[in-house]
Amino acid sequence: MPPVPWQDPVFRRWALLGTTLSLLVAWLTPGFLHPDEHFQVLEFAHFLRGGTPASDLAWEFRSQIRPFLQPAIYAGIITPFAALGLESPHAWVRILRISTTLIGLYAAWTLARQYPRWLKTQAGLHFAWAATALLYFLPFVRARTSSESAASAAMLGIFAWLAAAPRAPTETRSSLSPQAAFWAFFLGGVAFQLRYQMALMLLGVGLWCLLIARISARAWAAAIAGFLGATLLGLFADRLGYGEWILPPVRYFAVNLLEGKAAEFGTRPTEAYVGLLWHDLGKPFGALVLLVFVGLLLRRPKDLLVWSALPFILLHAVIAHKETRFLSPCYFLVPVAAAVLYEELAQRWPGRGWRASAVVLAALNGFYLFTAHGFFLYGGGLREALGTEPIGPVYYVGDHPFGGEQPRMDLYWPKNQPVVPLPVEAIEARLALEPQLYFAYHGRHLPPPPFPAACTELFREPHLYPEAWYEHRAVRRLFDVRDFRRLYRCQATSAYAAAP
Repeated sequence: MPPVPWQDPVFRRWALLGTTLSLLVAWLTPGFLHPDEHFQVLEFAHFLRGGTPASDLAWEFRSQIRPFLQPAIYAGIITPFAALGLESPHAWVRILRISTTLIGLYAAWTLARQYPRWLKTQAGLHFAWAATALLYFLPFVRARTSSESAASAAMLGIFAWLAAAPRAPTETRSSLSPQAAFWAFFLGGVAFQLRYQMALMLLGVGLWCLLIARISARAWAAAIAGFLGATLLGLFADRLGYGEWILPPVRYFAVNLLEGKAAEFGTRPTEAYVGLLWHDLGKPFGALVLLVFVGLLLRRPKDLLVWSALPFILLHAVIAHKETRFLSPCYFLVPVAAAVLYEELAQRWPGRGWRASAVVLAALNGFYLFTAHGFFLYGGGLREALGTEPIGPVYYVGDHPFGGEQPRMDLYWPKNQPVVPLPVEAIEARLALEPQLYFAYHGRHLPPPPFPAACTELFREPHLYPEAWYEHRAVRRLFDVRDFRRLYRCQATSAYAAAP
């Protein structure tokens, strides 16, 4: 089947629905799925703009092992907004989430136009489009400012270019043109410069081009040129960030694997990803992520999806340090891989309850779609409530509201803003010395402990559902909500009359 035109009405409806959902998620879900999303990307971008000092950055900066391409792009996006007077870091990060989402959406739906290269029926095609639009974890992962999300968007580009070649990606002897090869591997190189672990997926793609597609020598020359072009972009970005010409990918491999630094953050056995996906992606979708690729291996062992995803998963399984987010580039291939398997199984065993199974999965997907969310980045909301200028000490109980000593959350922490620990019980005594103080509370219980009547709530961490629901421990466990945060302004009685 030929690629679907952008004007196709069914395609456009699914694309519009998926785009709307993803942009809503990008707008409504501040925070991160992992702290690296903030400290190794956003703080690096803030450093390039002269904000975060080098001494406050994560240890990876001093070890010179993180790429600067994504922070450089983000700094370039923010600079014109800052020049126009937009000084809110919370607004900057929202702009970056939306920008990352838009790039990811364009890549995803460009590839979705090529789904007929894999699928034979209209039912399978509509299944794949629906999953691309609505599979619950895709909008959340796509909207994050993490290296995984950015690299995944670039990697989808390589699949779109390879799928556009005649007889690709399911047949041998692809007639991939030099131009397509150049842009495919340029995007592959960009994915590598955004996240070095993408080399594992690129390895599988390269082997498929060599052994299965057997692309021409001219196409290989163009592919190498494209990859080298992306490498030069990465080198210039790293020179901008580190101030010298270095090769961070080499240092990344040496520090994390040869010196064993990654293992210091925890090790797991080879099979651990089965349990991690089962728990972290929601039952049964975590298991389905692995099963669709295993099933595709059995049904279509020469498929590009198999050669790219399975080596990526298996080689990650061999590495001792494991986190679910490491496999997220494979998530964006699940819609088409699942649709291929659906067609194969429905053809082999027709009428075996496929419609009932689809209804159950759709219901579960809807439930997870409205309960999944990241951790709210407290420093960002606190900065918005406090304003951009220092207002004297901010007292706190629980975790440090701006991340503590190192790495520091300088993007959100106003310069010269003191932050001091203070028990709730000591607020009244402190008010005898200060007519007004600000107090940040971070606790794991609702409601918060009794505050003096002199304290007024200024900010509360938003949650997806009414906060009264979370008073029940079972509800907190169901939605995986652990922390509750507040910002109060406390004023001595004599100061009330002068209060604004």
